[in-house]
This record gives sequence, structure tokens and C-alpha cells, in this order.
Amino acid sequence: MQINKKKNTSFVGNLSRLIVGGGVSSAIGLLIMPILTRVYLPSEFGVFSLFFSLAAILSVVSCLRYEITIVLPSEDEDAVNLMVLSLICASLFACFLFLLLFLFSDDLHFMPGLSVIGNWIYLLPIVVFFVGVSDIFSYWNTRNKFFSRIAYAQVVNQLSGGLLKLGLGLWMQPVALALIFSNVIGRIFSLFVYFFSLTKSDFGFIIEHSSIKSIVDVAIRYRDFPLFGSWSILLGVLSWQAPLFLLVHFHGLEVLGYYALAFSLMELPMRFLLGALGRVFYQQAADYKSKEQLAESIEGLLQHLVRSLLFPLLVFMFIGEDLFAVVFGESWREAGLYAEFMCLWMFFWFITAPFTKIFGILGKQKCQLWWNISNFLLRVSVLCLVGMYEDPRMTILALAIAGVVIYFSKIVMTLSIVDLKFTRLLVMIAREVAIFIPVGVVLVVLDGVVDYKFMKLGVGVLTLVMFGIYLAFRLYPKINYRSEVMND
Repeated sequence: MQINKKKNTSFVGNLSRLIVGGGVSSAIGLLIMPILTRVYLPSEFGVFSLFFSLAAILSVVSCLRYEITIVLPSEDEDAVNLMVLSLICASLFACFLFLLLFLFSDDLHFMPGLSVIGNWIYLLPIVVFFVGVSDIFSYWNTRNKFFSRIAYAQVVNQLSGGLLKLGLGLWMQPVALALIFSNVIGRIFSLFVYFFSLTKSDFGFIIEHSSIKSIVDVAIRYRDFPLFGSWSILLGVLSWQAPLFLLVHFHGLEVLGYYALAFSLMELPMRFLLGALGRVFYQQAADYKSKEQLAESIEGLLQHLVRSLLFPLLVFMFIGEDLFAVVFGESWREAGLYAEFMCLWMFFWFITAPFTKIFGILGKQKCQLWWNISNFLLRVSVLCLVGMYEDPRMTILALAIAGVVIYFSKIVMTLSIVDLKFTRLLVMIAREVAIFIPVGVVLVVLDGVVDYKFMKLGVGVLTLVMFGIYLAFRLYPKINYRSEVMND
């Protein structure tokens, strides 16, 4: 019995499937959000963000990072046993977490906002388990090139969760619980997509080739992933989630709600593209036979990312505050200002995101670990020092500057690992900044004239729409990666 796989799929073919699914799910999220901001208060978004920050921290280590190794083995038998091993780890971790909550749930009062949830905190192990299982199935489908399944799951998750947030927010108490419960149900529906898409041959192959001896064997063979990868990714996630807890400590749930909305909307339009790029790139990069092939692919993809992302983010830096006030309501204007602060930070994060897993492919988990340690220490130090001044805007700006520094260092480190000079990146950035300058001058002039404030917003939005059309019809069809001509 053989595992069911897709054959002869190209980089662009795989990418297009994920982009369509991710684009639809992101569009659903963007369309629903202006309604949600009029149903939920910033403080309620803050509680929701706090809960899922805990879930994010715990879920990345729930499988001990064995889930990402599913793509790596040349033999399907090894991949099957890695998948079963990951499922065992996720199950045991969820049970252990539930036991801890049962014994120590009363001690969670030190986290502001979680007291509102009450006994619903016991949803945390369930969420962590579902996220872990979803990642396992996602990597299994990535290995077998069933990217359409991943796309369907994304759409189902976003659509079901979004509709439930609209409905439950009108009657469920506490209101913040409606956001949490809706997200859980959305994840359950997406898991149904993964589960029911598995064929009979998949189940038969998994049962036939999984055994305790084989599971122990792959667990030992890929032990560097839990030993180094787990700590590394945990620090990486902590560096993202720690700001939320510190923001609550220094500035309260309302400021956290502003930050959470700004961050989620800044990453949402990019996440579907970069998630698709990263997933397909990881599958292809695992097949490369030399560092030269990997370097060539990285340079081509990096150039494309810079051309696609820097210009629109620079435009958004001038219109974000006004755009948020118009779309989400005047009460969310502060979130728009936070989003403006984040633009350059988001840019450097976005261009590094697809390449993160090459550290594992090239056996550089220790480099990734040390970078994550530096990232965590820098973010926490900056927030603790600046947060004492009790100025939330200064805190968000300082966090954004720290993000620029740390992610610029990561892209430089990534390029050096594959023997590429970072000066090539600087040339790419300089070219895009030069293209932006005329538009930037117009936006600055309009911003200085009080009567033309809305004209500035109109010019900025029109520029973004025109640039999106350019990407769709002129830039993306010209992608010419080496992997397009590779047969899998």
C-alpha cells in the first residue's frame, strides 16, 4: 500500500493554491473586522489576545517540534512515524496542561484579564491540542503536496470562527468569552477538513508502517529538534507574546486591545502570502542538493518580497491612523497610530519569515537558538525600561524600533549562512525607497494642510490599490524561480 501523493507540482502551482485559500480567509477576516470593532470593546480584544498569547506560547512546544520534521525524511515510513510521534506528544502535553490548570488555576489571578474568563480557562489545553494537531496535518499535507487541503482548512477556520464571533458577541457573557469560544470552534471545523480529506490509502499506510520501535528510532534520530528547536521556538514565541503581558502590566487591557488589533491587521494581509511562501519554500528547500541552489532560490524570493512589501508599507506609514478611524470607528484611531509605528518592523519580519526553517534544514538550530535568546532579551528589556514612563505610544514605538534591529540582524545572518552578501539587500531596499519618494512628498504636503486630510487618505488608498493591481498583473506573473522547472 502506498501513500497518496500529488506528483509533478511546481513551486508556483503549489504557491497559487495556498495564496488563493489564504487570500479568501484573509479577505473574510478583513471584511468582518469593521463589524467586530463595533461589537467588542478594546478591553475585550485585550482579554482575547491575552488568552491566545498563552495558547501560542504553549502550542509551539506541544509536539516538541517533531511536527516540522515530517517534511524532511526521504522515506514515507519515517514520515508516518514522525506524525504519530507528534500526535502522541500533543496528546500527552494537553493532558499535562489540563492537570496543571486543575491544580493551580486559582494562582492565575496574577494575570490581569484572565479572571474574567473564569472556569473557561480550561479551554486552554483544548486549544493547544487543536493547534498542535492542525500543524501536524498541515506538515503532512505539505510533504505530500496537498496544498489545496491546507487552503480549504484556512478558509473554513476563518469563515466559521468569524461568523460565530458576530453572532455570539451579541448575547454571550462575558463578551470576551465569545471571541475565545468562536476561535475554538473555527479550529475544530478546520480539523474536520484535514481529517475527512485523508484517503483510505493514507489511513492504511499509517497503520501498516507505524510501530513503537520505529517511533523511538525517529525520535532519537531527530532529537536535535526537541533539544534545541523547542527552546529556540519557545523563546521566539515568547519574544512575540511577552509584550502583551507587559503592556497589560504597564498600560492596561485597553492599550493591549489597541495593540492587538493593530498587530493582527498588519500581519493578516501578509500572513497568507508569507505563510504560503514559507510552506512551499520549506518543502522545496528540503529537496535542494547544494547550498548554491538554496542561495539562488533565497535571493530570487527575497528580491520579490522587497519589491512587493516595502512600498505599500511606506505608504501605510502616512495614512494608517486616519484609515483605522474611518474603517473601524473613531474609537480605534489609537490602534491606527500603533500600526504606523509597526510598519518598518513588519517589513523586516515579513522578509525573514519564509526563510526561518532553513536553519533546521542546514543544521543551524543553535544559531537560531542564540538569535531567539537575543530577540527575547532585547524586547523584554526595552519594554521594561520604557514601560515605566507610562506612555503607551513611547512603549509601542520603542518595541517597533527593537523589532527593526533584531529582524535586520536575522536577515543578515540568514544571508551569511548561504554565502550571500547583505549589500544586495541594501541595494534592493534603496531602489524601492527611491520609487516611494515622490509619493511620500505628496503625502507629507497634504498632511500639512488641515483641509486636505481626507485627500491625503484618498491618495494613499488609491496608491495602494494601484500597486496591488500592478502586483497582480505585472509583477507576480514574472516569477521565475528555479523551483518552477523542478519535478517533484
